[in-house]
Amino acid sequence: MDQVTTELLDHSPDSIVRLDLDGTFLMVNRMAATWLGHEREYILGKTNRELGVPETIAQHLDADLATLAQTKESLTRTFDYQHRTLEAKMVPELDQDKNIKSVVAYTRDISNQAALKETLESKLHFARELIKAIPQSILVLDEQLNIQSSNAEFSRRFHIPEEELDGKDLGDIARRLSSNIPDMRQELKQLISKSGHSHTEMEVKLEVPDEGLRLMLFRATQIDHMRLVLLTMQDITDHRRQVSSLEEDLQKRNKELTLSYGKLKSLLLELSKTEDRERDKLSELLHDDLQQVLVGVGFHLKVLEEELPKDPILQRPLAEAESLLRRSVKVTRDLSREMSPVGPRDSSVAEVLRYMAEEMKNLHGLHVDVHVSEGLHALDTAVRTLLIKAVKEMLLNIVKHAEVKQATLEAGREKDTLFVWVKDHGRGFNPDEVLSKSGGGGLGLFSIQERLNALGGHLNVDSAEGRGSRFKLEIPIQNPDAQPPQKVSKVEQAILQGQKGPVRVVLVDDHSSMRQALAEYLDRHECLNVVGQASDGREGVEVVAETRPDVVLMDLAMPELSGVEATREIKSRFPDIRVVGLSLLPDEGISETLKEVGMDTFLHKSALLSEVFQEVLA
Repeated sequence: MDQVTTELLDHSPDSIVRLDLDGTFLMVNRMAATWLGHEREYILGKTNRELGVPETIAQHLDADLATLAQTKESLTRTFDYQHRTLEAKMVPELDQDKNIKSVVAYTRDISNQAALKETLESKLHFARELIKAIPQSILVLDEQLNIQSSNAEFSRRFHIPEEELDGKDLGDIARRLSSNIPDMRQELKQLISKSGHSHTEMEVKLEVPDEGLRLMLFRATQIDHMRLVLLTMQDITDHRRQVSSLEEDLQKRNKELTLSYGKLKSLLLELSKTEDRERDKLSELLHDDLQQVLVGVGFHLKVLEEELPKDPILQRPLAEAESLLRRSVKVTRDLSREMSPVGPRDSSVAEVLRYMAEEMKNLHGLHVDVHVSEGLHALDTAVRTLLIKAVKEMLLNIVKHAEVKQATLEAGREKDTLFVWVKDHGRGFNPDEVLSKSGGGGLGLFSIQERLNALGGHLNVDSAEGRGSRFKLEIPIQNPDAQPPQKVSKVEQAILQGQKGPVRVVLVDDHSSMRQALAEYLDRHECLNVVGQASDGREGVEVVAETRPDVVLMDLAMPELSGVEATREIKSRFPDIRVVGLSLLPDEGISETLKEVGMDTFLHKSALLSEVFQEVLA
């Protein structure tokens, strides 16, 4: 052996020795000498037993040498030595006659590999046990979509034993479950071909034994380094039904909220009008009655002052009374002016805004420049009142917070929308804080915003610390020159034109106040005629039989005979009579019942009277 080969063998991390068939050492490298625990010169020419190697290892060596002598083929053995796991490979060296002249043994320490293998096997066992314990159905697929593993839940759910699953093609199992999955196979193939831990989801309908057709959510995750796919199956049938039910319920609630919002909007406008009417009455009372009385009292005091002798004892209380009277007149005059809208009701937008600017100058020292475009005439009462209150609130906000004495007020119109801008160059403010609370004594910007929303308008506030503020009002208005067309049904039009008689109505309700209110409202219309009333279902059937009306307004919950049963009897005898149900109960769960008995429609008692009117004429 040359010097280079010897050096290479000495630097090898493995133990390398040459033996004869008797087990005598002919050559050892440095690592082999270290493991044997002797110098190389001492080892050469000796056997394992002479070097103190354990007898079990020496016996294994003798057996391997005997095997080599017979087979003349290499062999490998793994054994433990000095708390290490070793792997030895023995290769025979043959002469020209193919006889063994020596044996070369390569031995390496595989302790770490053995530990890693043991750890891997332990983790694989843990993973298998974990998959089996998961309550969802699971399959592990290879590149060809053959089933490599499954869990107990899949076998239980689909009634297929685990031994019948191993190695089977996914398509075969899918066909047993009456599922058509060509698209899924293609998608899984694409998933396996990708690098990294890719995943995908798909919904598949499967025929589950004892349960019928179920909707399953398949989640496929690629196990990249193993070229496998982990396929989990979750039954989402009930969940999907619940989501669908919730979506339907949400749509229904949205419709109810939209209807309620419309009613609240109408009520808010009506409330605003009522408030304005009451303010007008109080203003007129203060101006036309109380102030006139106070002025009259003043005249009488003047007469009394002239008639009485100039006695200081008498003149002093008279002077005090006159002073109190003047203060009372001023208080009532200011209160009357504050409660009544600005200027005459037919004032144009420009006149109203200029009057307000003058008032701000006189009361608060705020100079307001007014710029109004042409074509802005008198406004509807509700819009006019809201405009006055909103502009006053914004100007008062400038007085209180802007720390300036100058502001700008602009107004213009675009189609059916009135735009009003109130601007200042003061210290500015945080709009979120101001819009969340009312200003002292006024409506507050938040309330103005809500009222504008109810009218279909909008308030925009642009402000920041140190750069002033800009308020923008958007208020829908109608063209004063064009009156909105009145919606008149064909039935009402025919009645008003004398082509048809009034619609005859019978009211059936156990609450007399409800019947009276409905009767008073319906009798206001020339096209309607209340021909009878009843306090329970039984009486209602009798009144209908006597009067033969066109329409019956029927309460559902009544003594003696319910509205539902009364409707059933009326419709069986008089199918052409229209029956409109009324109740405080929601229509959930009763709609089908009402249809079965022949009721034409149903209204909640909170509906607007105009809705009742339209249903009667329908």
